[in-house]
Amino acid sequence: MLAEISIKQYYCTMSIEIQEAPETIESPPELHLVEYVPPTDTERHLGVAIEQAANGLTAARAVGGIALAEHIKATPDYQSWRTVGAFVILAATDGEGWLSRLGRKLQRKDESKRRPLNAYGDQLADKILVNGVMLAIAKREKANGHDIYAKTVEEASEITIVRDLAVTADRVVADFQGIDTRAQKGGKRKAAEQYAVIAAALSPIAKNPIARAGIGLAFLHTIKSAVESGISLHASFRERRKARKLARKVVACTTQERSVDIPLSFPQ
Repeated sequence: MLAEISIKQYYCTMSIEIQEAPETIESPPELHLVEYVPPTDTERHLGVAIEQAANGLTAARAVGGIALAEHIKATPDYQSWRTVGAFVILAATDGEGWLSRLGRKLQRKDESKRRPLNAYGDQLADKILVNGVMLAIAKREKANGHDIYAKTVEEASEITIVRDLAVTADRVVADFQGIDTRAQKGGKRKAAEQYAVIAAALSPIAKNPIARAGIGLAFLHTIKSAVESGISLHASFRERRKARKLARKVVACTTQERSVDIPLSFPQ
């Protein structure tokens, strides 16, 4: 004996794959909406003041980097603890990023859509300080007769500049795609390494030929760190692009009803 029974099956399609849904379909999770709370006048004014103070530190780092580079190029005996102190003070202003984020947070600014413009100013100031000082050291050392050391520093600076241009272009594209482009831990380690090597090159220690050779090798190592951090950042952007593309795929779930014949047996 055959009995005709109507059976419902659930299908979900994603791309070209068809998968059977489980027997029980869970109800969708509840959505909890967070009410937007505008900043108070005090929070808004304080946030603006903090953000502008951070922008001032960024500008000071850029201007100070240019001045320090000119001082190095004009001073044959530039390697001194005073020069190191000036560089360390300028490098310390690189921590203004958290101040800027705090200011924007107090103003309730939404950073999820577009990267703040002053974040690019922050990175530009970093490049001016690091690459400007490195090129100045190369030029000064060449004038001082240390050709191999000067060439090493110059090559490290030029490769770093190319890397920075590529990373900035990658960041701009990712930013317009709505991808988080903040610096990774590898980038922060790279910056710390560059600051340490440059500080050593500006110190009286670098006057020693053996120490100078070691610092030259350290400059070459910064190239490796810079390139690796750039590749890592690009890879993270690529993965986030894939995740966003997957998230935009529409999952079409349809219910299809069909009839099947099921043989039934009854006791005689």
